[in-house]
Amino acid sequence: MTGYSPQDGHAEPGWAAELAFATACDVGLHYRQDAIYYVIGDTLYLSFCDQRRDLVPVGTFRCRVHRAHGQRSLGAIGDQRLPWVH
Repeated sequence: MTGYSPQDGHAEPGWAAELAFATACDVGLHYRQDAIYYVIGDTLYLSFCDQRRDLVPVGTFRCRVHRAHGQRSLGAIGDQRLPWVH
């Protein structure tokens, strides 16, 4: 998955994994990430990885998912297949 900002075009490659929140933050710390995105249902959250860990809602996840040219579906939320994040 590649996360990007539609406002300024900044993009960073990333990974999607099914992890508990604390584990996801620990992995982020291990790889020197300041923060992570975390998805619960269709809600996207942002959290620092350090002692400031807290799930701050950002909005819906599905509205931020876009299929990159030529990419297959990544997975599903509920009954809906999700495309790769561009």
